[in-house]
Amino acid sequence: MTKIEFKPIGYIRSKYKSFDDAPPSSRLNKEQGELHLYKKYAAGLKEIDGFSHLLVVFYFHKLGDDFDLIIHPRSRHDLDVGLFATHSPRRPNRIGVSVIEVVKVKGNVIYFQGVDMLDGSPVLDIKPIAADIKVKKSGWLKSRKDKP
Repeated sequence: MTKIEFKPIGYIRSKYKSFDDAPPSSRLNKEQGELHLYKKYAAGLKEIDGFSHLLVVFYFHKLGDDFDLIIHPRSRHDLDVGLFATHSPRRPNRIGVSVIEVVKVKGNVIYFQGVDMLDGSPVLDIKPIAADIKVKKSGWLKSRKDKP
């Protein structure tokens, strides 16, 4: 098997210290956070303030290696679904993705709203969201009680 290594490009600053406190999704809140890019990558932020939303790839650094393939979504304890049909943080590779809304960019810091990451979460990548996508099916989520 090929060994895969990632090197963080920065980290998240947020008020959330544990998963019990964090919201289940970046879409469900307007809480603000900060993405601090390491200075050696700061030039890579050129023109990023021209995008309203970014996709942030990060590492769930405060979790162990335990996960289940069939789980109850946080908002639906009456439902069993496959792990990959959820955004559960407990995953085989502990990689998280969140869509954030850019408030401002100053130097090597992106100030944003919609934080659902824990304080200190290592950031692996940032990608702009450049187009609207019309979702045609949303599976079990269509019956969620906590829709944004």
